[in-house]
Amino acid sequence: MKKTYILLASCICICLLLSFPGSRLWAQNNSDDTYDRIDTADSNPTSPLSWINVVAYRQNRFVKIDWTTATDVNVKGFEIERSLNGNDWSAVVTDIPAFIRPGISSYEQIDTAFNPKRLIYRIRQEGFDGSYTYSPVRIVSAVSAMDKIIIHPVPVNNNFRTGNVNPR
Repeated sequence: MKKTYILLASCICICLLLSFPGSRLWAQNNSDDTYDRIDTADSNPTSPLSWINVVAYRQNRFVKIDWTTATDVNVKGFEIERSLNGNDWSAVVTDIPAFIRPGISSYEQIDTAFNPKRLIYRIRQEGFDGSYTYSPVRIVSAVSAMDKIIIHPVPVNNNFRTGNVNPR
């Protein structure tokens, strides 16, 4: 009975949060150390693009950002933004043209400015009408942590997940 109340209370809190225009909810995906922003009523339901996949990982001294979109017909272009804290963002790769076609499109860019710290990336998509949306946020581990493979949960029961491993 207690589990039912906890689940119900969680659902009520999320519903209340989502009922306020402009509120944002961040969901952590523990399997790959990413955070996805869920926008509510102020998001653009007629966005000219759908995000399929976004991946960011270290490749030698650089960070490679790959993303896949669907239906980027009215998309003018993209820019990649980086943050150290998730609040202050700066554009690191700009003026990336969109393919402007229906169907699936794949993109890749490299952030060549070496920074050994933990980095947070997102991609800003701009439409021809000036509207924009952001991709899900991706976190790249600090260089000092790159020589470690993370296995969780501990202790392991039948299945486990790995982290800090190049997805390619």
